[in-house]
Amino acid sequence: MPQRHLRFLLTLGLAAVLSFYSIATQSLWLDEVYSLAIARLDWPQMWRRLAGGEANMGLYYILLHCWLQLGTGEFAVRSLSALTAVAVSVPLYGAGVRLFGADVGVIASLLLAVNAFFIQYAQEARSYVLVLLLATSSSYLFLRALDNPSRKNWAGYTVVSALSVYAHFFGALVIAAHFVSAIVSARGFVGRKRFIISYVCIALLVSPLLATLNTTGDPLFWLERPSWRTLGDLFWVFTGYGEPVLVILYLGVCCFALLSASAQQRKVCGPYIPWNFVFLCTWLLLPVLGSFLFSLLKKPIFHPRYLIISLPPLVLMAAAGVQSLRPVWLRLVTLLLLLVLSGRSLWQLYNGAGPFHKEEWRAATDYVLDNAEVGDGIVFLADYVRRPFEYYVEALHARVKAPHPVFPSAPWGELEVPSQQSSETPRGWLSHNPQEQLRLWLVLAHQNYERENSKHTRWLQDNFEKQFCLIQERSFFQIRVVLYQICPSPENPTGAYPAPSAGR
Repeated sequence: MPQRHLRFLLTLGLAAVLSFYSIATQSLWLDEVYSLAIARLDWPQMWRRLAGGEANMGLYYILLHCWLQLGTGEFAVRSLSALTAVAVSVPLYGAGVRLFGADVGVIASLLLAVNAFFIQYAQEARSYVLVLLLATSSSYLFLRALDNPSRKNWAGYTVVSALSVYAHFFGALVIAAHFVSAIVSARGFVGRKRFIISYVCIALLVSPLLATLNTTGDPLFWLERPSWRTLGDLFWVFTGYGEPVLVILYLGVCCFALLSASAQQRKVCGPYIPWNFVFLCTWLLLPVLGSFLFSLLKKPIFHPRYLIISLPPLVLMAAAGVQSLRPVWLRLVTLLLLLVLSGRSLWQLYNGAGPFHKEEWRAATDYVLDNAEVGDGIVFLADYVRRPFEYYVEALHARVKAPHPVFPSAPWGELEVPSQQSSETPRGWLSHNPQEQLRLWLVLAHQNYERENSKHTRWLQDNFEKQFCLIQERSFFQIRVVLYQICPSPENPTGAYPAPSAGR
């Protein structure tokens, strides 16, 4: 086995270790439980759901549906993403070899493996690393098809590119970047019939998704319009939320790679920027700037986790910069610094610190179950807030101990996957049924992500406190649990609870 392949296999093993290490330590959070809820539907229900509003990430939900045969615990649910993340190194290495050589491919795979931003989503039950795998594979196949424009190569590129859009709509931005890079350099466009046919076929394959766009409502209602600072912070996020030194080092090696390659091109009277860097810059910048401008001009869609598709060109450019450094000791020291500083961000990730801290639904559920009494009811801000709590009730086999669900009122295990608009609201419930329960738990979460929810939260608490007395409350990360009981009154001076009515 050639030494370069052995080095790559070692980076692949490192990616596997880092992707699976401590994967089940933190609780599943809201979006992960939502993925699980859709994936657990039977096939007819799932197809209706995908056609009726959940087409984005549809491919991931289908794969997760099959994967759940292995289990529904945190490790089992997240391990699909972890395995997918390990596989990303393969097309990344292949792209690095085609663009710069085997050494750059190995270094890029190593930098990706220790990137905390990448590992964060390798340990999350969402579609972000799946679209990353498909977008990176699409980019590798695009390079191979340009070098050898056979029918087989263009067919492979077409199929994988279409699948990337089914994994996440942002996959289309990488396909657009390929098209632009080919036009800019005139590679694969002028006189390439199969190039044009491939893009026509991709458009036809993804066209069914267009029919679902009018049925998706506004799933990104919680996003705010980005600022120029948000755009600048994206580079910090891409480097794994690292220290300023890491950000500066990444920026330095990327700039050095570009300047060094441009200087070499001028010596041979070639283009000012070599095509391999045109390709990487287009792949890096078009999704970022395209979604940023769309967010400013039309509606917010800009978010770092959607733009993980632009992480591979960044690590490839950084790897090319490291490989270009002379003498060898400077190259090794720079690479070591990148790895050490990235490792510090990984330490934060595994300890759930800073931006890596997930919602503590497991702890919040345990707290309610440990303190609940017979006859208690529980109220959630909205049906989607209830879902992660219910996941842990089911995981702990504690449905008998759990308080009776009052709002939403569906019994445990019978809450449907939430729709964009629910006919049941906290305001309506409290207005019509103010004192049906003896003691009520109020679970608040995500009220800061939507102005309307913030209004519901304040209104709900104010009205609770008019009719009930606060007994205790406990805060967890992104979650607050409050317990109320009926206040003492002339008719009930002790505040004791009446016996539950028959049949309840």
